[in-house]
Amino acid sequence: MAEKEMEKQAQQDKKFTAHHVKLIILMIFALLLVIFAIQNAQEVVIRLWFWNFRASMALALIICLVSGFLLSFLYFLPLLRSKDSIIKGKEKEIARLRLDSQRKPTDQKKYPDYL
Repeated sequence: MAEKEMEKQAQQDKKFTAHHVKLIILMIFALLLVIFAIQNAQEVVIRLWFWNFRASMALALIICLVSGFLLSFLYFLPLLRSKDSIIKGKEKEIARLRLDSQRKPTDQKKYPDYL
């Protein structure tokens, strides 16, 4: 019984450590973002058809980055959903086949369907 508790504690420690690693990476990324914003604070003019906008270069670059991410996400979202539905269908088929394989031989048909 003590071994199971030790294994459970070890798994919790791994999760705890993984959480800390993610947090540290996120903090480093945030620090790099702040440094980027400070170093690129000069104002730029953004022209879009008839409009002129003034914004800091860092803000303009971050908006472009986020816009590109959102556009690519929206482009690939239907593909991801279709793959998820295919996976769910295959999982249902696997479950059905497992049930069929667990049946007793007397429950199964005597002759194949093609005879």
